[in-house]
Order: sequence, then C-alpha cells, then structure tokens
Amino acid sequence: MERVATSHNQRINLTVRPVTRLACLDLNQDSNGSAQGARPSRPAGYARRYTTMNESRMKGGALAVVLALVASWLVPSFSVERDGLSFSVALAKNAYSTGDPVVVEFSWTNLTGHELSIQDWRGPTGGVTEIRHEGSEARYDFAVYTNSGESLKYNGEFACGPASFVRLSSGQTLRRSYDISNVYDLHRYGRYILRAAYSSSAEQGASNSWTGVLVHPDIVLEVQESK
Repeated sequence: MERVATSHNQRINLTVRPVTRLACLDLNQDSNGSAQGARPSRPAGYARRYTTMNESRMKGGALAVVLALVASWLVPSFSVERDGLSFSVALAKNAYSTGDPVVVEFSWTNLTGHELSIQDWRGPTGGVTEIRHEGSEARYDFAVYTNSGESLKYNGEFACGPASFVRLSSGQTLRRSYDISNVYDLHRYGRYILRAAYSSSAEQGASNSWTGVLVHPDIVLEVQESK
C-alpha cells in the first residue's frame, strides 16, 4: 500500500457553503519530492601536489553540479491536509514550451487509521465548480490565471450527473492526471497561476465520509516561446 510523504502541510479550517456547478443544472448532489556525486579522482603522479583547498573546491564544484541537476529534475511538491485527508497537486515540470501538453497530477491520501469515503472529483477537464466559504471570495475547484490576474476561459465540456464516491483504505493514495492544455488556451508564452480546491460532501449511508474543503497553494506554470 502506497504512502505519500507530505511537506509544507497546513491545516485549513473552513466552513463549506453549497457548491454550485456552472453551466450544469442537473447535478443531484449536496454542498459541501539524497544524491551522492562521484568523488573527483586525482591525476596520476599528482597525489602529493593536491592541497586540501583544491580538494574542497573540487568537492564543492561536484556538489553544485549535483544540486543543479536535482533542481532541474524535481518540481517542489506541496499538499494540504485536514481531518486525515491529504490533497496534493503537482506538475511534471515548471516550464513548458508553447504547444506542449500540460499534465497536472492530483492526489488524495488517507492519513487516518480507517477507511475514508471521499467525493469522486470529475477533474479539471470536466467543468468548473464554484466553492464558497466564509470570510473569503468565491473560489473554483480549478482555475488558471495569467500573471496579471486575468482568468482564462474554460473551453471544455461539463460533466453532469449525480455525485459518486471513492473509498480509500488507510494509507491509500488515489492519483489522477489531466492534460489541461486541451481545455485552457496556454499558447501564449508567459507565467500562469494554477489554483485548485477540493470539496467533498457526505456519502449517504456512509459513516466514514470525509466532508469539507481543501484549498491548495498556488502553482506557478511557465510557458516559454518555442524555439
């Protein structure tokens, strides 16, 4: 059974108001990432001419290369947790070229010692849901903004129907990936801000339902001009 280590977690206490589906009125649901670098070898015949300072410089240089490589391979992973459910959103990389697919991975992890029932999110390519909570302006389950704050228009379809639920056993992680370039126009190079929030209502007849809202930290997406 897979577990996901979460970093920079933060507990968010929110009051959930009804969730409203935009442009879809037939929903029957309620509200609610240690590397070790190679040691530089000494040139033959020069074993006694290497000083401690030179060794230190070489080690430092090798370490800098390793760190730079690691930084280029990994995208920082963040998650939010509340009442035993962790919600994480991640990109495979921060920088893309215009026209590239932009795949976003969403994951939910049950951190409790028992089974959890959570609402099955239809994903960022199945519509837009408005989420409201006290003391804050309206948020959406997923939205894309330009660096200047302008929201991008959603160009996909709206998945309608009754709410469905997923059962997560203790320690289980559910992962789903979506290519958002199919439903948002990301052909202009520049910086974009991805904002995600997850909400879940209670499953009828289930005593272990997770209910509430998890608001994920903003994710920065860089789109570079194709060469």
